[in-house]
Amino acid sequence: MLNRLIASLALAAASLVAAVTPAAAATVTFEDLGIQSWFATPTYDRYASQGVVFSSTTTYQTYDHWFSNSGAGNYSLGSAGWGNISGTFTTAVNSLSLWVGDEGYDLDRATLNVYDSSNHLLASASGSGTSWFTLSVLTTANIARFEILQQGAVAIDNLTFSKVSTGGNNANTGNNVPEPGTLALAGLAMVGAALVRRRGRQG
Repeated sequence: MLNRLIASLALAAASLVAAVTPAAAATVTFEDLGIQSWFATPTYDRYASQGVVFSSTTTYQTYDHWFSNSGAGNYSLGSAGWGNISGTFTTAVNSLSLWVGDEGYDLDRATLNVYDSSNHLLASASGSGTSWFTLSVLTTANIARFEILQQGAVAIDNLTFSKVSTGGNNANTGNNVPEPGTLALAGLAMVGAALVRRRGRQG
């Protein structure tokens, strides 16, 4: 009976520890752009509620995937004149990944740069392809804004970013420190596991 109780406590504590301030991922697929015309202009703050706002100095257009087999969906976001695309996050973010490309089957190149709130470059990723390719960055500091510098006419799709937990005194730090109570539970989990192991050997 005691063994069962200790094991249950250990499992509960371990689950709580694993659940401490998880990073929530958000993905903007641009599928909501629907069957707008090629020259439709989605507004820069269309995805503000999801945590990202695009530069208001850029005119955007819907890119329709007529021949795509990439898994990038039916619609993407492009800029009029195929210029660079940039944006800011409305929440603390420490990773960013997105599809870049088109279906022109010419060789396109692009670079993803991410910056903190002081405009310091945190990370950079470059890639190229004749269809769609992925650019991804992961940082220990919070990403405030990003830019996609392109060489070739490319759109972006499946923009995925992790939202850092902003609860308690650790808000916006990107370093999620467990509460004292959680640390105590972690200790209980280890003690419980050790006791169960010891009783198993004695039995």
